[in-house]
Amino acid sequence: SDTPDIANARIEFDNGCVANLTASRLSLKNMRKTRIFQRDAYITVDFLKKKSEVIRMEDVPANTEVEDIALLIEDGKGNQKRIFFETPEILETNAIRDELASLADAITHNKTTAVTLEDGRDALLVAEEILALLQK
Repeated sequence: SDTPDIANARIEFDNGCVANLTASRLSLKNMRKTRIFQRDAYITVDFLKKKSEVIRMEDVPANTEVEDIALLIEDGKGNQKRIFFETPEILETNAIRDELASLADAITHNKTTAVTLEDGRDALLVAEEILALLQK
């Protein structure tokens, strides 16, 4: 086709955060996921399956008994780390209804919405910049 079937963008923010975005029309399976990597955690959110997993790591105090640890690893420097697996509960929601209720509440009570007009504009500017780069 005349348009890209897959696009990947790496966005580096001023605060050091990095976002790797991928969009594809070609896939063997439907997928809508967000993965977040932090220094001490990995978080994945599957929007289609409505599931989330959190894998976090914390230091193990020197006097901890090995039997008390579900999963124990060493970080290569001799320090022991404990791995935790969590599956947070995902509550059913209607996103459009919630957005409209938030907007109505903001108008009625003269409050700021959770996502401001400026946030929306900024997201649109990023999307337009990515599209412009795809045209090159």
